[in-house]
Amino acid sequence: MVCGSVWVCPVCASKISERRRSELKTAFKGHLDTGGHCTMVTLTFSHSARDKLDELLLALGKSVNKFRSGKRYNNFRKEIGLIGSIRAFEITYGQNGWHPHIHLLLMHQYEIDPWDWVEMEDKLYSMWSGACAANGLDTSREHGLKMHDAAEASTYIGKWGDLMDKRWGTDSEMTKPTSRRAVKVA
Repeated sequence: MVCGSVWVCPVCASKISERRRSELKTAFKGHLDTGGHCTMVTLTFSHSARDKLDELLLALGKSVNKFRSGKRYNNFRKEIGLIGSIRAFEITYGQNGWHPHIHLLLMHQYEIDPWDWVEMEDKLYSMWSGACAANGLDTSREHGLKMHDAAEASTYIGKWGDLMDKRWGTDSEMTKPTSRRAVKVA
């Protein structure tokens, strides 16, 4: 008998997250093999140990919905040829209290050229910071939004190796929230 809880049971969490990781890896590889491109975007905001988790979650949910709607986001979708996305929600706890954040794996048709990378990240941060402000959250340019080519996301997440060959890559980052340690966010 199993309980099936990815959040409470360490046995079930391990089985479920490994199955999800395998599914994500298959989708990721299939998309890349057909000439697609992937980008990982991490969305977070400033928080402190005084913040209540339920209030943070409510504001985060509203902020993500606002971020992923409207004319600016639709223009971004068209610009990269967004085919689909996979969203992973994660909560850690550390020195600054609860740290809920979102990882978005964007699967898109058009490559983001290296010379457009900073401009694209700035554009997304502008949308994210506006969404956060509209919902009572503060964010900083340094920590609020990180954008990485998903095949190189391991450099950002500080784990071991890339998606396809190592122990911890984008696939693990997106599917194993119970295996993470908190990171310091201002």
